[in-house]
Amino acid sequence: MVRVPILLLSEGCQPLLRVLDLGEAGLWLWNGGGVGQISGVNVDSLAAGDTDADGSDEVAADFGAAGLWLWDGGAWTQISGVNPD
Repeated sequence: MVRVPILLLSEGCQPLLRVLDLGEAGLWLWNGGGVGQISGVNVDSLAAGDTDADGSDEVAADFGAAGLWLWDGGAWTQISGVNPD
């Protein structure tokens, strides 16, 4: 059995979303009915929290040499181009 790291996201009153870290296959979002890739890049680490007080969690992802990125509602924004290690 393979263990997949899962990050749970809160979307207000909506069912929980799950971000799946599939290593070299990237990050995937499962919404309870389907799965879609949100990044094809292998992530070093993940964190979630409501960074903009809109009632929904965003995902902060450390992509190593590509820097630190924030995923919010379907779009990635670079927070820093520096490797946070």
